[in-house]
Amino acid sequence: MFKNIYTKCLNHAGYAVIMMDNLETERRKYQEDKTDLSRQFENLETQNRKLHENKTDLSRQLEDLEAQNEKLQEDRTDLSRKLENLETQNRKLHENKTDLSRQFENLETQNRKLQKDKTDLSRQLKNLETQNQKLQKDKTDLSQQFENLETQNQKLQEDKTDLSRQIEALCCERDQLLQERNSLHKEREEMRQEMESLRHELNSLAQENEEVVQGNFERMLQNSETTCVFVNKITSGALGRHHRSVFWGDRLLTLDKAAGFYEEDKFKDCHSQINQPQNYDQYAGPDGIAWRLNTLVWAAKCALNLPGDFVECGVFQGDMSWVVANVIDWAQVDKTFYLYDTFEGFSSKYTSQEDFPFNPKFLDFANKVYQIPGLFEQVCERFKEFSNVKIIKGVLPDALDEESPEKIAFLHIDLNSVKPEIGVLEVLFDRVVSGGIVIFDDYGWLEYLRQKRAEDAFMSERGYSIMELPTGQGLVVKR
Repeated sequence: MFKNIYTKCLNHAGYAVIMMDNLETERRKYQEDKTDLSRQFENLETQNRKLHENKTDLSRQLEDLEAQNEKLQEDRTDLSRKLENLETQNRKLHENKTDLSRQFENLETQNRKLQKDKTDLSRQLKNLETQNQKLQKDKTDLSQQFENLETQNQKLQEDKTDLSRQIEALCCERDQLLQERNSLHKEREEMRQEMESLRHELNSLAQENEEVVQGNFERMLQNSETTCVFVNKITSGALGRHHRSVFWGDRLLTLDKAAGFYEEDKFKDCHSQINQPQNYDQYAGPDGIAWRLNTLVWAAKCALNLPGDFVECGVFQGDMSWVVANVIDWAQVDKTFYLYDTFEGFSSKYTSQEDFPFNPKFLDFANKVYQIPGLFEQVCERFKEFSNVKIIKGVLPDALDEESPEKIAFLHIDLNSVKPEIGVLEVLFDRVVSGGIVIFDDYGWLEYLRQKRAEDAFMSERGYSIMELPTGQGLVVKR
């Protein structure tokens, strides 16, 4: 029984296993069907989305087509209007064509008329060419006449220029005559005053004549003071009555010389400011050192156009360099004027009494004259208006080592002593440019004979010769 039950159970269990296997098989199949359905569903979803997208695209395309259709309708309307306009223009063109045909016929008529006018103009042109040839010939004749007139005009201009020059010359002569007239009036007045002076001199001369008659003339001339008075009276009085001009000053007497430097107002004014009796000149002639100053001014004017600066060695109170600077308007000159001096007299280092054998007392006398308290400051004050003047205090030639120019156009040496002047020449002469001028102030004075001989020797060694001037100066022009 149990066996049957067990057998049945086994059978049922086997059946159950079979059923389970069948169920598992169906389940797997179901799962597979489910997977297939899911895939199909997804495909359907994809197709559905695609259909929606296509539908959206079709809607857009439909809208675009409708918009294009509307535009086409508008274009069709515009074309209809344009067609109507073209038909209107076509009718207008036909009308214009008719007008143009009429105008063309008119132009043909005008052209024929123009051809006729052209023929007439050709004839007129030939006539004008004939007239032009005649005018060219007349033009040639007129050109020749014009050239003749130009020649005559040039001649007239030359004549006019000559007349202008003659007029200027006449004006100058007139001015000169006026000046001479004024000068004659002035001379007449001076002569009147001189006549008064001569009356007094005549009385004095009468008295002197009595002394001469009495044998006192020789005794009078033995006295230096009375000799000076006598000489000055002769030069200023008696000689003036017999000569057109008398220059008396600086122990220099000239008769009937032009002395043209007195005609320059600036020179005359400067000379009058510095003109005073000199300690060395007992005669004290009225013209002073004017001729020496004229030599310096001439040399300075010649040197202005040369390269190089101006130098004066031996300044004292600065009279000579001051006159030169003012006459040539030194403030406007692009050069420097170097002024060297001890401003304290001679230096015992280079100068002794042996340098002046003809005057044993000269050195003491000169030092008293030159040793003026505050002289250097006075000279600086005198030249303060000239920014291009350098005043250098020191013993020469030593002071040249401190400051001196490399090129010199004008060199004035007035040291009154042998060694300083030769020392200055040894330093500066080679710096004087070609055409430069060297002036020796004391060269021709017997007082400084040793100085002259030493300078002659210096220049002779270099192939130069110093020109002695009547003023006592010496002159060299550098080659």
